[in-house]
Amino acid sequence: MHVSMSHWEAPEITDNMYETMQKRFMPMIKSLGATQCFEVQTSDTTVSIIAVYPDEVTFIEASQRIAEIRSEGSDTFGATLIKAEAGPMVASVGI
Repeated sequence: MHVSMSHWEAPEITDNMYETMQKRFMPMIKSLGATQCFEVQTSDTTVSIIAVYPDEVTFIEASQRIAEIRSEGSDTFGATLIKAEAGPMVASVGI
């Protein structure tokens, strides 16, 4: 499995943002081949988006569209992408 993570900061994190992520952005990510996608609130103004892909090839094939979705998310939420990273999952429990 291959995992991508993007770390975001916004002026505030709202319930409306969660709803938009759940109904609009997560289905987009899933349509690229992600098997799972999570949004984790890490502070009052930050969230991380974690997506799990079945393999690196699927992630690489989706990379251009992932960048476009991130740009759209930035515009939609007025959020700043702090950092994006990806790599192979090396250990897990319960997946």
